Amino acid sequence: MLNPNKIKKSEAIKIIRLYEEYTRAVVAARIGPLGFPACGDFFLLSQQKEDELQEYLFGTSNLVQLGEMWGIIKEPKSKKTKLYCIICKRVQYRTLSGLVCKKGHGGASSISRTEVKKIRLRKKKREEI
Repeated sequence: MLNPNKIKKSEAIKIIRLYEEYTRAVVAARIGPLGFPACGDFFLLSQQKEDELQEYLFGTSNLVQLGEMWGIIKEPKSKKTKLYCIICKRVQYRTLSGLVCKKGHGGASSISRTEVKKIRLRKKKREEI
């Protein structure tokens, strides 16, 4: 990533050249005559030049990485639910891939807290006998 406070003349010239190439491609894609077959090619070229410019300035052209770097995109926190894993009887969390417990039982059926209490109580009674 370039440091804006310590930019060299050669770096500034490269940025201007890349931005000019990008702008020319955008103009050709947007203002080209209707039915002009190369408009799509110019649009693709503008995307490539934009990526090249972002790569040079920020070290990546990946929009997700840029969003995370600037704090625009935040990793969503997994949310605790009132459901429990049927396998290990631990609380399940809502993630992007679905419900999962601390032990990693993703996709396991869910049970309520009252059902967990009943199961634990029955287990205790069996152990006492």
